[in-house]
This record gives sequence, structure tokens and C-alpha cells, in this order.
Amino acid sequence: MTSVYELLTLLSVVRKQKFWDYFDGDALKSWWNFANGVGSGSSGMVDAKNEGFQVTTGGTSLDWSLIAFNNIRQFDFGGAIAEFSCRAVSSVTRHIDVGFSGDATDFDIATAEFVMSRNDTQESFYSLRQVGGGSDNEVNTTLAIDEVFHTHKLSIDSVLSKLWIDGKFLAINSVDLPTGKAQPYFRVRTRGTGAKEGRIRYMECLNTE
Repeated sequence: MTSVYELLTLLSVVRKQKFWDYFDGDALKSWWNFANGVGSGSSGMVDAKNEGFQVTTGGTSLDWSLIAFNNIRQFDFGGAIAEFSCRAVSSVTRHIDVGFSGDATDFDIATAEFVMSRNDTQESFYSLRQVGGGSDNEVNTTLAIDEVFHTHKLSIDSVLSKLWIDGKFLAINSVDLPTGKAQPYFRVRTRGTGAKEGRIRYMECLNTE
């Protein structure tokens, strides 16, 4: 299958590192690694039309699970783009975030590096959040959180990050930018009792530098 980037970019443009995944078939592609950060969750392809791949958390508050590149970081916070289509399944006490991470096992603000599109029931709107240098910054969009698929685009460079959702430019952030190497990830977290689910059906990442 052709990537969205290739459909919209001239063939004369020299490509840098990139990948894309439609989360189709009966198993997760080999470049992904499923991991439980806290608790014991699960994952698998969804046996339903247009629903892609599901990550499910454990059932204890603050449990989280994700898929990432097993800390193989082929992308760069200094210049990269991620496009993805995902949704939350659970409508209460859940947190979905997707984007680039330096270490997929570390989401502690003091040590972590990441840029994410965030869908969190503790907030009212989707947001663009980033962590770097031991501090974090978050910018809310005007799109209310929900449980339907949206197409997100994250663009990051050495100066700022930007977020589009469904083709609309909704947020820009230039504070607490991370640096160095990055990998794509999709994470689901529960904020209360009971397992929570999130689904992703497309992701594409590429370096621009």
C-alpha cells in the first residue's frame, strides 16, 4: 500500500527515514513492540470493520500499556512528522496519547522526552503536550474529547511543534521541546478502576531533517 505522504509528495523529493502501517491483517507488524508500563494489559487486532488494533490496560487505576518501537529510535525531535488515526473506546477515566517518545518506558516528567496528541477525560479538549528538559507544557485545542476516529498530524522541529486534527490546524507549542532521537508510540492509560481500551488504524512517521 502507498503511504499518505507519498500520495501528496512529488517523487523527485528524496525521502528520509519513514514508515507507515494500516494495522491490517491478523497480527501486529514485527517492528512494533507491545509493553505494559504499569499493570498487566493486553493487545490484538480487532475483529471488526475499520477498527484496526486495540491496546487494553490492566484494571487498576493508573495502569498503562502501549505499542512502540522497543526503543529503536529512528526519528528525530529536531524534524519529524507523524500522521495517525485513532480513537478511545472507553468514555470515562481514560487517557490516550499518541506521538513521539524518547524512551517508551519513561513518562516521568523529570526524565522523559515526548511530544503527543492527548485525549484525556480529565480535560475537556484534545491537546498538544510536550516534555523536555525536566518540565512540560500543554496547549489545548478547540476540539472536545470524544470516542470517534480522528486523523491527527504532528509536526515537530527544533523550534516548535504543531497539531492538526481532521485537516484543521488546532495547536502550536514552542515550550519545553525535547531533543534527540525519537520513536512512534500509541499509549492507553486508565485513570480509574476497570480496564480501558484504545484503537489505532493508521500511522505514518517520517523525518524532515
